[in-house]
Amino acid sequence: MALAINEVAAMQGGWVLVNNGAIIARVSLEIGGLMTARPAEVLAAELKELRSQGDTMEWHGTQGFPRLMIFATLTCTPWHWVLVVPQPEFPNGFVNVTTGETHPIVW
Repeated sequence: MALAINEVAAMQGGWVLVNNGAIIARVSLEIGGLMTARPAEVLAAELKELRSQGDTMEWHGTQGFPRLMIFATLTCTPWHWVLVVPQPEFPNGFVNVTTGETHPIVW
């Protein structure tokens, strides 16, 4: 845990994937720990590598990167409407964090 925390601090925010005491993937989000000014292609490559490396690991007894984590990059608390993983409390996905109102996701 300390290895991951220190690496995230050194990157000024983002995600670090550690397995067996070694950093195996990084996603740098240097603007407030939520965004990057780097080209989208660079961020996409980092996210693809993180997911690829995560798929090689076991997560809570299941092989592969947790699919619920895919939605982690889609939320940001300053927004009024937040996309959440559909669940019994919020089956529609979009939730207005101010009012609790839900709205269906249109794909």
